[in-house]
Amino acid sequence: MADLPYVAWWQQFHDVELNQLIEAGLNNNMDIHIAIGNLQQAQGELKQVKLSWLPLVQILAGYSTNPALGAPGAFYGIWPYYFVNIMKLCAQQKQATYNVQFYHAAIEGMRLALIGQIASAYFTLIAQLEQLRLLQQLDSDLKSLIKLSQGDIKIGLENEIALAQLQTDERLIAAQIKPILHNIVLSENALRYLINANPGRINNKNNFAKIDFSRFKPGSLPATVLNNRPDLKMALYALKTAHAGIKVAYSDFFPGIQLDDFIGEVDLPNSTFADTTDAYVNWTLAPSTLGKIAASKGAYNAKAAEFNKTVRRILKEVDNDYSANRRMNEKFMAYLGAEKDYRHKYKLQQGLLKTGLISYKELLQSKIYLDNLALSTNLAKLELVMSLVILYQDLAGGYAYTQ
Repeated sequence: MADLPYVAWWQQFHDVELNQLIEAGLNNNMDIHIAIGNLQQAQGELKQVKLSWLPLVQILAGYSTNPALGAPGAFYGIWPYYFVNIMKLCAQQKQATYNVQFYHAAIEGMRLALIGQIASAYFTLIAQLEQLRLLQQLDSDLKSLIKLSQGDIKIGLENEIALAQLQTDERLIAAQIKPILHNIVLSENALRYLINANPGRINNKNNFAKIDFSRFKPGSLPATVLNNRPDLKMALYALKTAHAGIKVAYSDFFPGIQLDDFIGEVDLPNSTFADTTDAYVNWTLAPSTLGKIAASKGAYNAKAAEFNKTVRRILKEVDNDYSANRRMNEKFMAYLGAEKDYRHKYKLQQGLLKTGLISYKELLQSKIYLDNLALSTNLAKLELVMSLVILYQDLAGGYAYTQ
């Protein structure tokens, strides 16, 4: 379970199209590229702090009659200049380092969310395709039953009341097909968007009925799942960044050391080599620093509360996910068992039809009931796989996987 971030859990379904979609999404999705850009910005800010330890070099040339400088006249030279508040730079560097780690975790979080979104959209798509097939089969069976009923009416074996009910049922089923066709387009476009592609079709084998999702069980909840979650890492690094911000605020009370040296040539009465060195402490005590410290402490307290809130939320989410997955699995198995039992009855009735003990109309009525059971089982299966995907996502599965 501790290695779950490195496990490509979606590969256990042995679906080539799903594997390709997730790979394309991780490589091309714009949200991940945005997160990478934010990381690069944070890395640049850290580099800026690190380079602040180096001295500045100014190149000077000009003319001055300032008596404080000895009225040098024309001059030129270089002026190496170094000013450093050691505590401030140390605190700023630590703060920038935590900020970089925060955006590393943000990329991991984006990868985790993307894997879940693609898996959910893909399984929804193939479940909708299966639902479309089942609805079309049900509609066809209802139309066959309507034709039989119309024949029975002609010979006086049935009244038109039952026929009207069948025709109503068939119209309702036909109406359900229309939004399913639209939802299929929505799912395909959602997947294309997640892989940064234009709207279009998604290749799939429509193998939803063949995948056995009930045998996939991630296991029990260990404490290590907390350490795997990118959102907890982000909350932790945000907390550390805020704590470093307090030290940055306090560093305003510490002195800065300034060293500089002018090396060049000045034109007094005569051209002369000049070398002037300064070294002193710059200590500024600003009352506003107290407000800065108070603000930093407030920010830290807020991040501490957010961290605790994140811990509780993760534990709640994972516990809910386990419960949902367990109950959805039980629901699916109940529907699957009911469908299996009725399918057995239907096969027995097929035998009775051959011996003339029941009519084809009775068999067709059983077939329609079986069609409805299959639709309910398909929906229960989709609910099961959605609970499974959410569980893997909240267990932080797969975001660190690399081929």
